[in-house]
Amino acid sequence: MPFVVATKKLSEPQKNLLIQGNIEITDYNAIKKYRLENSSANINFPVSAIVSSTYATQLLLDQHPQLQQLYVVGKKSAALLRENGFKPDYVAEYAAELATYIIRYHPQESDLYFFCSKQRREELPDKLVGNGLNLKEIHLYDIKPNHLSFQRKIDAVLFLSPSAVRSFCEANTQRNFIAFCIGNTTAMQAEKYRLKTQVPNSTTYESLIATCVKYFQS
Repeated sequence: MPFVVATKKLSEPQKNLLIQGNIEITDYNAIKKYRLENSSANINFPVSAIVSSTYATQLLLDQHPQLQQLYVVGKKSAALLRENGFKPDYVAEYAAELATYIIRYHPQESDLYFFCSKQRREELPDKLVGNGLNLKEIHLYDIKPNHLSFQRKIDAVLFLSPSAVRSFCEANTQRNFIAFCIGNTTAMQAEKYRLKTQVPNSTTYESLIATCVKYFQS
């Protein structure tokens, strides 16, 4: 029976998908998130906003913001916004796709606020600033590694972020496993550790799990 490690806690339905696929699973949070206080105290809403994670989305919603244009990376973040009465102007699966849309359609003279982690990826802000957009970053939270070592042989690891890859690989020397990565950016980080990677067609945890199950059943 394959032994798989998930680097983000699974819900019971998600865990059952793996168990029903005859996979032994253990899960933990490879990174810890810390809310930064007063990070957006001086913002004069309404603003045009970018969010690229569900945690940043929730922290933004906690402030009861007024938003103009709303650009989103990820279906779960978009769903959370809609549940709270906001209608995203554009939803992308990847940051590069969102940057291309914003550069094409967002007025260059209009400010943009990127609500994100202090450890945010560089791809989106670098592309927007490089194309002359006035981007203001609002760091709502920070992340730190949560190291956990495994002594037994691992057959696969589920990764949802480059930070999770770094956290896991810093604590474990094993490299002879398949790294199932939520997206291309995460896969690129895994490949820096010489890991073999698989990326699902959709950037959801369920799709990542399904890809893992299918791999071990083939």
